[in-house]
Amino acid sequence: MSGPRIACVVPALNAEPTVAGVVSGLRVALPDAFIVVIDDGSSDGTHAAARGVADATIRLARNRG
Repeated sequence: MSGPRIACVVPALNAEPTVAGVVSGLRVALPDAFIVVIDDGSSDGTHAAARGVADATIRLARNRG
């Protein structure tokens, strides 16, 4: 039996240039983690960049602060 699975929640706002690197770093540090990126109303391509690397993404229509 394997140990408990870890979930990492990554909040992101206009983080298109960096979100893939953050998720990649988490995968190295925590290879079994389930990674969720929450795009908090970004006006750039954050959601698309995160969708390519995270296990799940959530896109909020506007920034919730």
